[in-house]
Amino acid sequence: MKHLFLLITCLLIFTGVQAQLQLHEGSFKSALTEAEKQDKPLCVLIIPSATAKVPEGYVDLRKDKSITVVLNQRFINFIPDSKDSAWIAFNSRFPFECCPRLVFVDKNGEIADRFFVPFNNRERILSLIEKASGRLNSSKTLSWYNKSHEEGRRDTTFLKEYIRERQRLGIQLNHRLAEEYAGQLPLRSINTIPVSAFLLHTGPVYTSPLYNLIYSNRSIADSAWISFPLRERSIINRNIIYNTHEEAVKRKNQLLAEKIAQYQRNIRKNDYKEGQVAYDQQMLRYYLAVKDTARFLGHLPYFIDRNFSGVSADSTKKYKTEFPEILRELRAERNETPALYDEETNRLFARRAQANRILRAPLELNNAAWRVYLFSKDKALLSKALLWSQQSLKLDPKPEYYDTLAHILYRLELYHEAEQTQLKAVKLAKPGATHFAKALDKMKKRVL
Repeated sequence: MKHLFLLITCLLIFTGVQAQLQLHEGSFKSALTEAEKQDKPLCVLIIPSATAKVPEGYVDLRKDKSITVVLNQRFINFIPDSKDSAWIAFNSRFPFECCPRLVFVDKNGEIADRFFVPFNNRERILSLIEKASGRLNSSKTLSWYNKSHEEGRRDTTFLKEYIRERQRLGIQLNHRLAEEYAGQLPLRSINTIPVSAFLLHTGPVYTSPLYNLIYSNRSIADSAWISFPLRERSIINRNIIYNTHEEAVKRKNQLLAEKIAQYQRNIRKNDYKEGQVAYDQQMLRYYLAVKDTARFLGHLPYFIDRNFSGVSADSTKKYKTEFPEILRELRAERNETPALYDEETNRLFARRAQANRILRAPLELNNAAWRVYLFSKDKALLSKALLWSQQSLKLDPKPEYYDTLAHILYRLELYHEAEQTQLKAVKLAKPGATHFAKALDKMKKRVL
């Protein structure tokens, strides 16, 4: 009887342990080492904090036994820190990703799968984890494609599969592989709608040899383009813009940056104002990426004052109410095949662009002010940034925005005002956000 009692106790303890998600404590790099040591793949969870309340009817990935048992048995589980440099470098390869999500990394340290977490559907989560396990055990993982390519494999079937696998995982920079693929095809094959469509989806660098090759037969390229629904067109434009920007930054080629900025303006040819906003944003993004702070700071006041300084609280309130309905109407249009452009669709896009710009105003004002704080000690520019920061708080009084204002006041040597403002950030901050209090302490000691 004594032995039976001990066995039951052990089982209960084991079950309790399994019901809790077992997490690796440490860095992304040490999690990879632990995964290799235990011969298990790594599951990276980008999920809400443990202190966040889980709504009724939603799954808690940390405690839901049906899920934690599977994750504990099959994976080394890890929740990354937002300041983990190794994780930031790894994650930067997969842009335009929604959160929360699960990312599965194989024994070679390469991504094998990832998915957005549908917290309201336990069965769906388990199904997606099962699919991820299957991909990790597949003979054709991204690691395999990488290695095969490094070893010199270049046949068209392989290259097309390789590109599709990278696209499935959300990897943007596929234009080099697309160039290798297109380079082995006769021109008559490229001048077909299926091949042109495939190559367009890889996001060829704007005005590059590959881009020009696709459009060497304009009628075929245009026929492929008009066959896509709006959603696909958005993805293609996004890929072209992203890849061209990365190429411009890599080569520090301002002319190429200007070309892709013009491309973005042309996309919005029916709305000049939003087209100019897109152009300016792209150039600011480029200057920031190549660390050309002089041009960045020279262009920033014009951009912010023209588009965001005059936004009122009433307009943000109005568009917060209208925006969900605008998105609902557009969602129906986005998946229509083929996409049909008409006056009503153009009107919807214009309304969405304007609403999006107005709703972005607090963030844009705050970010611009913070950039000035980081890059400049010019009192005139800091005074302008002070106005932007104050306006952002009128529109949306967030602790982060109070923090920005406090830093600018400190830089302007208005120390008492800076401390009082930072105190508001501390009071509004969520539990665990200690960086506001640390900044306040530095302000008091005059060591910020």
